[in-house]
This record gives sequence, structure tokens and C-alpha cells, in this order.
Amino acid sequence: MIYVYISPLHIVTLILISIIFIIDWLTKVLIYIFLVNLMLLPGLLLYKEEAKDKDMRQPQIIKEENRHAKKMLTANEIVLLWTPYIQNSMALSLQEYSKLINEDKTLEPIINLARDIRENGVHQCRFF
Repeated sequence: MIYVYISPLHIVTLILISIIFIIDWLTKVLIYIFLVNLMLLPGLLLYKEEAKDKDMRQPQIIKEENRHAKKMLTANEIVLLWTPYIQNSMALSLQEYSKLINEDKTLEPIINLARDIRENGVHQCRFF
């Protein structure tokens, strides 16, 4: 990490020394090194910081995924809950309608029992 802050200073110092001693080829090489250094070092610093952040966040992400994994249902489980919920809801509506239009009083306990069973099924599906 210190290299990032010190290297440009050293390279500029070497460039000035090579200019003073009129070493043309060394000056060109040092200028190229300086330019490459200036282009690559910010990316290197960002990469190191992102890697450090990723390593620090990884355990938290795993913990959050495990916590949510316990609460989340798979698509198959949702289908297995949704289908009876829709069927029971529809059956409840039909049973309420049949209770309203029923003229035979002997069927009323059977309709109420069926309605109670369907309501229990709807409440169990809502529980999940």
C-alpha cells in the first residue's frame, strides 16, 4: 500500500536525476514507467479495496441468506399451498351461495360442516 504513495515520488525524482545527467534513454523509460504507474495504480487500489470489502461482507451475506432461507418457500411449496387455497376459497363461496338458496333445512348441518372444513383449510393455507 505504501508503494502506491511513494512510487510516483521516486519515479519523478529519478526522472529529474536522469535529466540532470542527460541520460536520454533512461528518462524516456522512467516517463513510460511513471505513466503506466499512474494508469494502473488507481485500478489496483480499487480492486484491493473491493476485495477487502467483499471479504468483510461475505459472512454477513451468508448469515442473511441462511436467515431468509428458513422463511422463504420454494416455488413448488407455494403451488402446493396456493392450489388448495383457491379451491377452498371457491368452495366457501359456493357453499355460502348454496346455504342462501337452500330450502331443505335437513341439509343445513351438512353445509355448515363442509363450510367449517373449508374455512379451516383456508386458515391453514394463510398460516404459511
